[in-house]
Amino acid sequence: MKLIDLKLTNYRKFKDIELDFSDGLIGIVGPNGIGKSSLVEAIAWTIFGKDAARTDKQLIPRQNRQKGEACQSILTIAVDDKEYQIVRQITGANYTSKAAVFTKANGVKEQVAKGIVPTEKFLTNLIGLDKNSFFTSFYAKQQELNALSYKQPAERKNIILKMLGIKRIDKAVDFLRADKREIQSKIEILKTNKIDNTVLQAQAQKLEVENKEKETKLKEVNKVTMKFKQKSQNMERKLSELKKRQKIFSEQQIKKQKLESQIASEKEAISDTQKLIDDFKQELLKMSDIEQQLTHMEKLEKKLKKIEEQKNKTLILKEKESELERHKRQLGAKGFDSSTLEKKITENTRKQQKLYKQLEKIEHKKSNIEDSARAIKLELEITKQKIKELEAGFASLANTKKMDKCPLCHQALEKNKKNDLINHYAREKKALSVSIQHNTKLLQDKRAEFKKVNNNSIVLKEELDLLEKKLASHNLQKENNQTEQKKWAIVLKVIENLEDEIKELKAVKYDNKEHEKCIEQLDELKSLKGKLEHQTTLKKKIGDFQFLNKKKGSDISNLEKKLKETQEKLTEIDFDEEIYDETFSKSKEYINKLHDNQLILKDLDKEHSLIENSIKQIKEELDRAKSIKRQLTTLNNTANNLAKLDNIFSKLKKDLIGRIRPSLGKKAGSYLNELTDGKYTRLELDDNYNITIFDAGEKFPIERFSGGEEDLINLCLRLAISELLNKSACNDFNLLILDEIFGSQDATRRNNIIKALAKLSKHFKQLFIITHIDEIKDSMEYLIRLKEVDGYTTVLQN
Repeated sequence: MKLIDLKLTNYRKFKDIELDFSDGLIGIVGPNGIGKSSLVEAIAWTIFGKDAARTDKQLIPRQNRQKGEACQSILTIAVDDKEYQIVRQITGANYTSKAAVFTKANGVKEQVAKGIVPTEKFLTNLIGLDKNSFFTSFYAKQQELNALSYKQPAERKNIILKMLGIKRIDKAVDFLRADKREIQSKIEILKTNKIDNTVLQAQAQKLEVENKEKETKLKEVNKVTMKFKQKSQNMERKLSELKKRQKIFSEQQIKKQKLESQIASEKEAISDTQKLIDDFKQELLKMSDIEQQLTHMEKLEKKLKKIEEQKNKTLILKEKESELERHKRQLGAKGFDSSTLEKKITENTRKQQKLYKQLEKIEHKKSNIEDSARAIKLELEITKQKIKELEAGFASLANTKKMDKCPLCHQALEKNKKNDLINHYAREKKALSVSIQHNTKLLQDKRAEFKKVNNNSIVLKEELDLLEKKLASHNLQKENNQTEQKKWAIVLKVIENLEDEIKELKAVKYDNKEHEKCIEQLDELKSLKGKLEHQTTLKKKIGDFQFLNKKKGSDISNLEKKLKETQEKLTEIDFDEEIYDETFSKSKEYINKLHDNQLILKDLDKEHSLIENSIKQIKEELDRAKSIKRQLTTLNNTANNLAKLDNIFSKLKKDLIGRIRPSLGKKAGSYLNELTDGKYTRLELDDNYNITIFDAGEKFPIERFSGGEEDLINLCLRLAISELLNKSACNDFNLLILDEIFGSQDATRRNNIIKALAKLSKHFKQLFIITHIDEIKDSMEYLIRLKEVDGYTTVLQN
């Protein structure tokens, strides 16, 4: 296998890098923690998936990547001169893993595997190595190299055997022996559960005899039961027919009784109704003269109605007179002096206009004072500015020895005129200061005057406000007076109408005694009217009752007809109560006998089932005994086979160790001879994996050599282990990665190791050196330098 190129996106610290891998000695250089070993991990992760990563998959994507960006690795490798592109991704918030493999030939890309499991299975078969074998074959760390020489022989032996995968034979043997112990335990348990077949067979024969006896008895009882069942069924059929007749007979009997009861009830009702009719007729004879007496009642009612109308008009007259008196009092209680109110409104309006003129003069005066104050203030500011200019000119004259021009007017200055000019400045300043004092006093006077005028303005505004409120009140009162005057006109009209109505009502005459007399006469006649109404009601009831009796007579005829039909049906029904009771008694007797035989039959059947179950259980026990015997035979055979396998694996391990140790020593010696230019020709490992080196034909232990030579010997032994593993996997040995193998060696020893590694190009097309030591960069044929930029790792290639 050979690496072609690698592209990483958002993997660990790498944001976006692309690497092309050449043949030769390749250095991966960068400070500790920059991500050198992460490059090797990325290659392994791309091939073998999550098992090759040192953390959970949630920690593989770059932490500060943009939302929605995937973590991706694309690795191109060559196996048997054919290129394969491997793509692996982690995407989405759920960290979903994806993987695929493509072939690349003549610019055409074809997918050969898709999905996590298919991809890993395809690549394991393609490379011929699993994850552990891959790291052991292609990847070596400093601590592994140190362990090969610094450990005790027994520890060194275990490390080498573990690296070569021979230790897995011990694990297989442990599994075999555990299985053997488990099988032996099962054999012992089965032996304790072994059953005697002779006793079981005797019990089975005895139960078979009992079972036949029970079957014979069951047949006899069943025959008797069937006989009673037949008789019982015959009696049931006969009883069923009798029950049907009994039901019909009972229904007709009940119907007959019901009809007889209805006829008697109807006849009794007719008799009661006829009695009421006779009573009503007697009562009517007593009321024959009421109609004549009631003829006078209608005249009295008309008279009473007329008298009540007169009474109502008299009452209305009193109400109208009372209302007229109330309106007259209301009209005389109030009066309105509209002329006085008008005078007040005119006077207040004149005062308001006068105040508005005064306020206008004051506001004009305020404005003039403000203008004067602003002019004085402006003049003060100008005067102060002039003083500043004079002071500046004066200062200039005082500090200047020679001056050609006036600092104010900028005209030519005659000789010896400086003092005159200074005196002039002083006079001007004094005049301006006097002007400032005068204007300041004027400004103060103007402010005082403004305050006084402003106070007068406020007083006038308050008087105007009060006057406006009075005018508003007078106007409102004027409106109310006008409304009341309209109401008085209406009241006068009402009084006039009331007087006319009272005049008409006084013409009506009402006699209270005549009214009372008429009411008494009507009350006497009303009792007769009630009797007349009762007479009408009696006549109606007599008619209704006579109609009802006629209808009931018709109903009685119908009921008697139905009764006759029912009696005829009862005669036709052939039903005898004694025959029914006798049949019922016999049916019950046969049912009881049948029930008793069925219980006997049930008990016999239960006993028969118990015997059959016992026979079944014994047969099952016999089958189980046979099964235990077969299981014991199988388990004994399996135990024997496992013992043979144990022996075979033990011999295999011994044979492998015996054959691998010389091959490992021979291959490591070949690398040592090549890397030391023939100085050390051989390397041997004894049975205890002690290392000895041949120097000038003489054998020496590894402890005799210098530290640099020990590192070289360890490297040769590690290379030999990798080559043996690759040969076992049928792979071309083209790749080796050495991670931080220099340890704490000085520069001389490092250079010696690098020179030795450079000689291995015929064995390894690609030899990677991972180190944090920057000085080795000049010794590399190809350099990959890692550097941190803006929080992520980037790559510089030379």
